[in-house]
Order: sequence, then structure tokens, then C-alpha cells
Amino acid sequence: MPTAKQAEVDRYIQAAAESHEKKEDRMGVVTAAKDAVVQALPTRLNKTLVRQSVGAIDATNLASAVRMAMAGMPKDAANRIVLATDGNETVGSILQAAEVAKALGIPIDVLPLKYKYTNEVLLDRLSV
Repeated sequence: MPTAKQAEVDRYIQAAAESHEKKEDRMGVVTAAKDAVVQALPTRLNKTLVRQSVGAIDATNLASAVRMAMAGMPKDAANRIVLATDGNETVGSILQAAEVAKALGIPIDVLPLKYKYTNEVLLDRLSV
């Protein structure tokens, strides 16, 4: 995902943190690359995203991120997941993870990220 889109997501998270309605609202952040990485556990103190390492970026596993988000959710809260994604999943099955979330009563809201590479080249094989 382009750096500009990552910055857009960071601004969305910042705005959400600043506009929370209740003092007891909590927010956590999980990033999705080849593996899911918890950037911040759900806490009332999260006002900004300090991105740690996101791990290997040669794949995107949205299902792993949803599962990780569900695993870190507090049991005493009305939880929800906001999935900011370009929809380009290369590993796992987001549909299976979404079915689990649905069964647990955890809504998933999607923030679609759209972008275009104007001069993209796709290389299938290079022989020397």
C-alpha cells in the first residue's frame, strides 16, 4: 500500500481517537502484512498511532489481523473492528475470519482504501 494511503489511515485513527464520545472508550491497533502485528492494545490512552514494525510486507493476511484483533478485545466491552484495507488479500481468508466475528457478535466496518499505480509493471518470470 502506498505511503500516502498509510498516512490517510493514520489520520483516520487520530481523528477517531480525538472524537471519542465517552471517557471509557478504548482503541487498539493491529496491522496486517504477511502476519498480523499488534501496534497498540485496546486502552483508553491511545490518542495516536506509533507504528512499530509491521513485519514482512510481501503478503497481506487480513484474516490474521481480524483474528488478532478479536483475540485482544476486552471481554467487558462492546467491541467492533474497523478494517482499513485496499482489499488485496494474498494470504488467508477474510471471509472465514468475518464469519467467526459475526458468530461472536463483533461487527466489522470497512474503510475502503482506493489508489492506482499508473506505471505498474508485473513481472511473472525473469530468465538470464
